[in-house]
Amino acid sequence: MYEYRSAIETTENYDVIVCGAGTAGIAAAIAASRNGAKTVLVEKNGIPGGTATAGYVSPFMTSYSLDGKTEIIKGIFKEVVDRLVEVNGAVNPSQTGPDSIYSTDYLLGHTHNTPFDADKFALLSMEMINEAGVKLLLHSYIVDVIKEGKKVKGIIIDTPLEKRVLFAPVIIDCTGDGVVALRAGAEYRFGRESDGLTQPMSVYFAIENVDDNAVSEYKKAHPDKKGFLYNDIIEKVRLETGYELPRDRLNLYKMLNPGEWKVCVSRVLRKNGLVSEDLTDAEFQGRRQVYEIYDFMKTYVPGFENIRIKAIAPEIGKRETVHIKGEYTVKLEDLTKPEHFYDTIALGAYPVDIHSPSDRHGGPVADKKTTADVYELPYRMLIPKGVEGLLIAGRIASATHEANAAIRVMSTCFALGQAAGTAAALSVKSNVEPGNVDIEELRRQLISDNAVLR
Repeated sequence: MYEYRSAIETTENYDVIVCGAGTAGIAAAIAASRNGAKTVLVEKNGIPGGTATAGYVSPFMTSYSLDGKTEIIKGIFKEVVDRLVEVNGAVNPSQTGPDSIYSTDYLLGHTHNTPFDADKFALLSMEMINEAGVKLLLHSYIVDVIKEGKKVKGIIIDTPLEKRVLFAPVIIDCTGDGVVALRAGAEYRFGRESDGLTQPMSVYFAIENVDDNAVSEYKKAHPDKKGFLYNDIIEKVRLETGYELPRDRLNLYKMLNPGEWKVCVSRVLRKNGLVSEDLTDAEFQGRRQVYEIYDFMKTYVPGFENIRIKAIAPEIGKRETVHIKGEYTVKLEDLTKPEHFYDTIALGAYPVDIHSPSDRHGGPVADKKTTADVYELPYRMLIPKGVEGLLIAGRIASATHEANAAIRVMSTCFALGQAAGTAAALSVKSNVEPGNVDIEELRRQLISDNAVLR
């Protein structure tokens, strides 16, 4: 007979512990293990993928330069995409340009995206994690860290059977909420600098039986509606009935199967994504909004008269919670007038996509801020201030509220995760702190592993 053991009886030793198996965590764990580090990947959910699977977010946003001419995110991300394409689990981003049906919200440069099947991605992620020799621990919650002085030496996880301690010289926090970094005492900011509010949370859902031709015809007939698809219908209904959607546009993303789309319209404002009560209320609000949006589309939008809900995300999507302070904080000007950093470890091109923390109508780009066609991201943004033995990657990487709104997307998180995992392996191999790895050696290894660094 099994009995839960609250006293810690099991300890394990690794070279690298990756916390959180979202897109950044998947890439970090695979990269660390491929570069010779004994690696474990810890995830609270029953599947890897984070927002891509539990949050049902799709597509992967652009992996090309903003002008659509150059592929700038490759490495592990490109491996994932290529393997998904082989099993009919994704559309190659080279086929999703501005004139394709896959580009319906292209104010922000939503072109060359990668629509993908969430279930096939979840399975492929587990296969690639296994192939790389990473130990994957699902259904495992991080409850605390073990620290000596400034150095994080391990984590305590809670599993259905017992609490366990995992030790490693390098730990990577890819949890999206800074679960490890916060417990380790890292410096942080929360949300927008002026008031601490965060971008709203949203519940994605999938619909089927859409008339794809009707969407294409509407897009052709309304070239002035870039980024504001069906805004005229929304405004007409509001004036005639007083009913307002949670947003002033329909964000729709064409998926692989005919008639299948994903919808990102729900918007839950002024909730703290780290507080259980707020998250509970946000999940409730978000799901109620899903059915309101569904009814609206079915009633008023041509081509959607016969739609059905195929699936609703099991977990609400968070755009923003904490920003861990790193040795360098990426700022808006770094993206608009890009620096040529000496320690560049990834490139990005996604624009500043701020969904207003306080206004239903705000976003996707507050004040119409734009970026360069390609910008660089430095290694120092992955090194938290005042903490040793720890790296951060994904949407908690060190950036301001505005800059984070550009780098938080999943394709960029893949690139940041691969850089963090590679750096962690080099740190262990060289027996130095992650902040002291040889930058040129790190960059050479990333380039060797098909990352693009200019």
